[in-house]
Amino acid sequence: MVDKKKSIDKYARELVAVIIWLYIIIKTFIYDIDILLLKVFAPQYLYILNYKFFILIGLLAIILLVTRNKKLILWIVYISFYPLIIFLWKIPYKIFKINSWSLCIALINSILSFFKSFKFNFITIAISLISFIIIINATNPLLLWLSVLLICVASFIIFVQRIIITFKPASVFQIYTEILSRLQASFKNNAESCHDLNEQINITPIEQFNDKQLQKVADSLQESVILNRVCLFTAKKLRDYKNSKIYIISDVFTMLFLILFTVLAFAFINYGLFKINNEFFNISTTPTFFIFFYYSFEQLVFNSITEIVPVHQISQTTAILQLFTSLFLTIIFISIFINFKNQRYNNELNKVIKEIEDKGMFMEEFIQNEYKVENIQNAIYLLEQLKSSLISFIYYLSRNIGK
Repeated sequence: MVDKKKSIDKYARELVAVIIWLYIIIKTFIYDIDILLLKVFAPQYLYILNYKFFILIGLLAIILLVTRNKKLILWIVYISFYPLIIFLWKIPYKIFKINSWSLCIALINSILSFFKSFKFNFITIAISLISFIIIINATNPLLLWLSVLLICVASFIIFVQRIIITFKPASVFQIYTEILSRLQASFKNNAESCHDLNEQINITPIEQFNDKQLQKVADSLQESVILNRVCLFTAKKLRDYKNSKIYIISDVFTMLFLILFTVLAFAFINYGLFKINNEFFNISTTPTFFIFFYYSFEQLVFNSITEIVPVHQISQTTAILQLFTSLFLTIIFISIFINFKNQRYNNELNKVIKEIEDKGMFMEEFIQNEYKVENIQNAIYLLEQLKSSLISFIYYLSRNIGK
């Protein structure tokens, strides 16, 4: 009964989060959905929207009365951060559950790429979002012109960056080697710090060592073996990732983002221009943001609509700029699939795989020399004798690299 109640609570929270965020997105970028719903179903109650804020406060007060504070706080936090929870927890968890390391690597690469350019991404996205909000809400021409200009600049910078990245060697995989290199140096130093003890462990009965000595050897050997296993495991999974060609999905998502951003950016630019001066366009329908979004999408695919026609030099110039942007998108799209990019990508990935494998083999030789063992399997057996706390993890990695 308790489990059923928790399940209902979980699904209810999920449903509420989805509804609220859909409402926010639709109301912000497409249409005042609350006005639309009331117009359709209860036009006589449209005046209620004037008291929307007070109604929400009242509902919140009622919810506080009938629920526990702890539960309410959990709901509020979950709903507030729902998009982040989706992208940073739910999607990675689903990928992990289906046990697809190629998808995991694709996800890791996307995250690494984002944070590698975090400052750039944050600034451009923040500028764009702030400009979007100003255009939706402002009426001051100066603010509207500034927002339109900022969106143009942000769009230009984003496209230039994407074109540079398209024809520039990928650097995300170098992060793998950098991380493993630092771990290698650290673990190697740890092992060498107890060199004399390491040499004795394989030729002296374990019973002659005290607990502190055994723990010290176990920790240093465990670190070295794990690094060896992790290097070979990573190399194998990167090779599987390369052979799966799943990295193309990442490029496709990049294209989808650029298309969506382009449509949104020019929709807001045109909407901002219309709010500055409605004579920039001939409009034969209600001038909602959605109609400008539709117009922007049609422009992107080299089409036009009768509902909106640019009639001023400024709006016509904007239309021409969007056509050029479409050409840029086409160039990026073609570059994803032409052979030279794929070949270059494969060569870069092969180089990284080789570097990681070399690090793994170096650690294996280091373990053999430092701990006087014949091979890595003997080192793992020694760890088992020393009751290594991570022996199960080591066996898992070994099974997945086939050695």
